[in-house]
Formats: sequence, C-alpha cells, structure tokens
Amino acid sequence: MRPEHPIKNAVLIQSPDIPRWLASHRDALDPEQWFITPPAIGRGLGLGWVQAMQQSLEEHNSQWRVLADCGEFAGDAATAIGLGVPGIVFTGGSFDDSGTDAVEKRLASMAEQRRVVFLTTPPPIVAMA
Repeated sequence: MRPEHPIKNAVLIQSPDIPRWLASHRDALDPEQWFITPPAIGRGLGLGWVQAMQQSLEEHNSQWRVLADCGEFAGDAATAIGLGVPGIVFTGGSFDDSGTDAVEKRLASMAEQRRVVFLTTPPPIVAMA
C-alpha cells in the first residue's frame, strides 16, 4: 500500500513568472522541494505548461519537482503520467464508488510503472509562488 503523502509539503505555483520568484526565494526552499499546480491544471494552463515548469525548476535545482493537480479528470491524470510529469494528484471523478476505485487503481498502477508519484489528495501548501 502506498503512503497517502510521501511528500511533506508543496509550494503552490500561481504565477507564470516562476523563474523570478525562484531566484528571490531559492535559499529559503528545501533542497528537495515539491511544487504543485493549481487544481485541474489540464483544463486551464495545460499539461505542456506543467512540463515547462518542471524544466524551469530543474534549471534552479535538479531535485525540485512539480505535482500536476489533475483534480477529478482521469484523462488529464493519464496524460500527465504518460508525459512523465514527476507527480500527480487525482481526486476522483463523478463516478460511483466502484468506478472511482477502478479508475484510481488503474492510474496508480500506470504511475507506479512510470515512477510517477500518485496522490489522491494534495500535500499541505507551505507557500505560494
């Protein structure tokens, strides 16, 4: 059984100008800090933006990672896993309980195969960027 929160906390990315924020806050961040997107990121800025954010984070610190908060959108979660996003949050969908469980199990299996962190609830937010 996977732990619900292998990630102790995350910085919420709210600004597309994350490189400037990182430059001014770099020393205050954990060397292995995780960052999380706004909920349902695939429906807003998109998963390509998430990949760009991961590249930007790695330019500042090779250990920093992004979590794509896919909300209840299983297709976005599957796409993020396929793209190799380091971590995802999938909160379930408008399925009945058995449908949600089946979808969650399948996504968790896909994530495990790709070594993607899979969460069903986001970690605590410690700052906003």
